[in-house]
Amino acid sequence: MRPTTRALTVLLALAAPAWSSDAVLGTLLDARAPAAAPAVFDGSRAGRAAPLPVRAEAPDGAAGPAALERGAPPVAPRTPAPSAPRPARGVSDGFIGLYPESDFELGTGRCEACRGTREGKWYFLDEVIATPKTGPEGVVWLGSPELVRGARLSADGRSATLEDGSVVALALADRLPSNRSVFDASSLAYLRGRTVRIRGEFVELRGVRTLVARTLWPEDFRLDPSGLAAADAGTLSGIDGLIAADKGGARGEFQTKLLWERPGAGRAWEGKPVMGFMLNGAQGDDDESLAGHFSLFTGRVGPGGSMADWMFDNFYDMDSVSEKGIVAGMVPMDKYMADLNSGQSWYRPTYMLVMVMKDARVPLEFSEAFKRRYADYYAHRIKYDRTLSPCTAQIVDPLREGGWTFPAQGPTPSLVARLVAGLAGGTDPKTREELYRMLRQEPTHLYPRAAFDSIGGDLLSLAGAYGADPLGRELSALEKRIAEDLEAVVFVRLPQIPSSRRFGRDPAGGFVDYFRRVPMDRSKWETVPTSPRPYPPPH
Repeated sequence: MRPTTRALTVLLALAAPAWSSDAVLGTLLDARAPAAAPAVFDGSRAGRAAPLPVRAEAPDGAAGPAALERGAPPVAPRTPAPSAPRPARGVSDGFIGLYPESDFELGTGRCEACRGTREGKWYFLDEVIATPKTGPEGVVWLGSPELVRGARLSADGRSATLEDGSVVALALADRLPSNRSVFDASSLAYLRGRTVRIRGEFVELRGVRTLVARTLWPEDFRLDPSGLAAADAGTLSGIDGLIAADKGGARGEFQTKLLWERPGAGRAWEGKPVMGFMLNGAQGDDDESLAGHFSLFTGRVGPGGSMADWMFDNFYDMDSVSEKGIVAGMVPMDKYMADLNSGQSWYRPTYMLVMVMKDARVPLEFSEAFKRRYADYYAHRIKYDRTLSPCTAQIVDPLREGGWTFPAQGPTPSLVARLVAGLAGGTDPKTREELYRMLRQEPTHLYPRAAFDSIGGDLLSLAGAYGADPLGRELSALEKRIAEDLEAVVFVRLPQIPSSRRFGRDPAGGFVDYFRRVPMDRSKWETVPTSPRPYPPPH
């Protein structure tokens, strides 16, 4: 291969990860208040209800449980219709993120009186959303009006046994034609032996009351203080080793490992505020996604250590349509990870740094800051840029601006960047300058894994830094609050839930790592095409 072609391929490998890498909510009730009566979805604030599409037949060529086979009728409930189980009320275990569920109204993006930003609602016109009853506007994407806990799937997947022992017919929400992550026999086998939390909707399907599931979340994916194993990972490199183990652990078990805890603090974590960072791994069948994805979350440790209601802030390009139906926004963890279309866990492994806090003040600062950011993001006042401001930058830049100055790794040296950009950019000055700017990006601004490692290593240093200065820098007010309130740091690894998709692995940590994984010839890369989305989106 000629030197110019090789240099251009290296630059494409550097750019590709960026393409895909991938105050309290106004005057809402104090987050320390106990959960009030759950909200009830009745569509009263919506322009129209948002019925979930029902997958009555399996897609052509898709393997799956008997309930999805062509022409298979839903199973009738074991109990007579008059005594059929009522769906669980509410859409959370009391809190959506840090905020009581009772502080929100449910509706769809077509609601007129609800307190969602106009631009934000554009992106969720026929989706179930939660908006604050008072205070500044905001949008939380729930996707479904009903929540069922403690369900067990039948051997053939045609029904689910609920907590009270009753049985209800089960179907799955429609798969987007562009989504390659099909729930299949391997998915059913994985979930059948555990209880699942289902977001969906009860409908009449062929005369039978049926639960149409949109999200299937394994309830044993939880933060159990009594089951924590200690991790020998007190540094940045140690954290990176946990990510790399078993090539990312896509086929492994769900894991929680204790990185640090404050002596004498105890582990009575239920109800405690949390915040942290999520790193999603590389997809197994998309060479443009090998750098993974990065997001931030806030919430409270739920009953039994549940993580399902933690609220995630994640950023994707609003000007393209995701093949999996992902829309950037605030979203509960169970939907973010296990939505049958957009869920991250169906196509790659995931890693988390969980900060258990004694006070909600720092998580609330972050939650509020990102709520405001979404208002600007949906309105395109903050721009996503595939090479200069991707998902990682959308998270880490506000952190640094707020005072958390975790270490940078240093960009490509200027002279090297100029030489490579000059070689690959040819005679076009504009192209050469764009390539130079890309090469000069700070890795923790660009690569999810680099940011995750750097933040994790710095977090462990902060845990012992209050009252001292082992970091070699004067701590900011924010860093002091983090160090003061931190009670524990836990590393969590979520395996990939089996599906029709190839198994993924740990994400690439930089352009050299990325380049080792892809063919030299860019035309041979395996990619997933997307289509543009106009702004503003059509009604």
